[in-house]
Amino acid sequence: MGRQEHVHLRRFCETYSAVPNGELHFDDKPDLRLHTDDGLVLGIEHTRVLHPARLDGLDPKEQEEIQKQIAARTLEYSRAGRNLPLYVDIEFNDRIRLKRTDVERVARAICDTVYANLPPYGVDTIIEQWMHAATLPAEVSYLAVFRWEKAAYPVWSAGTGGAVPVLDSSRLQKIIDDKNEQAGHYDPICDDLWLLIVIDGHSHSGAWVIPADVKSTTYKSRFSRVVLYNYFEASFQEVNVSPLA
Repeated sequence: MGRQEHVHLRRFCETYSAVPNGELHFDDKPDLRLHTDDGLVLGIEHTRVLHPARLDGLDPKEQEEIQKQIAARTLEYSRAGRNLPLYVDIEFNDRIRLKRTDVERVARAICDTVYANLPPYGVDTIIEQWMHAATLPAEVSYLAVFRWEKAAYPVWSAGTGGAVPVLDSSRLQKIIDDKNEQAGHYDPICDDLWLLIVIDGHSHSGAWVIPADVKSTTYKSRFSRVVLYNYFEASFQEVNVSPLA
């Protein structure tokens, strides 16, 4: 189990009022077993809903992680150099696939391009790739650079955004179906089973629009309780389920 899944489950148990008191055991089969004060075992399976791969094969979550690595590396380069308290927003070209082997090359080029085109204090500037193609790689669309006299420290960040997909009832049923296949393996060790479906919301690849029909639909489930958990908003929505033999 990854660190983020562990955080989601622990926060869920701390904030969702229906979770009984008991001892938490984190594992993978299921992700959490809660040994209640009544001597029962509640199993909670975790899944996170991320944007699917695009038609061109790009994985939005993977690309976000690489973009964050590049932004972090540019900050390191900046601190090792002139260490000016700049605010730099890096906008990437989402039509070009980034690889992990690109991090050093792209980060170094971004840092060099910014320092070669510093604006005066109090002036914001946009450095567009098409105007600086000799130094700024095609993986970057543009750089927004802010240089304020009262800024105390540098911030270099990767901009994210775009269309937010809809998590409709059919997609949600597919998510539940995928977990239904595993639920039977947990029956011998759990007295009850819940499914926690997490919408993280802290990144674009985890943001979803939730239509009204998601709440009104009844889903086939081997889990007695299915909860949609918006981690960013700390909000819960228990969906309607009917037993699946």
